Amino acid sequence: HTFRIPPAAIFTDSAPALAAALRNMQSSPPSGMYQHTSWPHTKHMLCIFHLWQNFYRQLKGLFGSKTTQWHEAANLFWGLGKESGTSAIATFDARFLRLTDFVKLHCRTSEHYDKGAAWLQSLYQRREKWAACFVYATFTYGMHSTQRAEAMQHSTKEALGKSKHLLKDLARILVEKNLRRRQTSEADDIRK
Repeated sequence: HTFRIPPAAIFTDSAPALAAALRNMQSSPPSGMYQHTSWPHTKHMLCIFHLWQNFYRQLKGLFGSKTTQWHEAANLFWGLGKESGTSAIATFDARFLRLTDFVKLHCRTSEHYDKGAAWLQSLYQRREKWAACFVYATFTYGMHSTQRAEAMQHSTKEALGKSKHLLKDLARILVEKNLRRRQTSEADDIRK
C-alpha cells in the first residue's frame, strides 16, 4: 500500500542510507511495487536525540577533565537545538560561532580540535534539519526526535526476549483488526 498523503517531515538519525532513500523518494517516483509513492515535499529532519549522542561522542573527549566547560558546551548545543522563536534564526549563526569558539578555547589540544571542528562544521551545514528554529517552520506536532519510536523498539525487544509468543499474538491481533476493518468497509460500500 502507498501513503495517500505524504508526510510533511520524517525524522531519522544521520544514517547515510536513510538520507539517500529519502532523497530518492523526493526526486523522482520509484519504479516497481511503489511506483505511486513519491514524496517531493517531505522534509528530512534529524533527530535531536541522535545528534546529541553524536555531539557527545565527537566532542566530550576534547574537554578532558574540564567538566564545567563540557557542561557549558552541552548547554550551548541544547540552546541551539531547542530555541524555537523566529528571532532565533537571525541569531543562529552567532550562537553557533559562540559554540565553536568555546570548544576551541577549552579543547585539550589543537589536534583534538581539528577533528571536533570538522564535525561541528558538518553539524552547521545540516542546521535546517535539526535546529528547532528551522525545523518548527514545518508542522511537526512539536516532535524533534525519534525517541518515542526508539523507546517502543527497546520495549518490544525486551518483551520479545521474554515471550516467544508475543510476536505471534501481535500478528494475530493485526490480522483480526484488518479483517474487521475490511468487513466494515465492505458493509459501508454496500449501503451506498
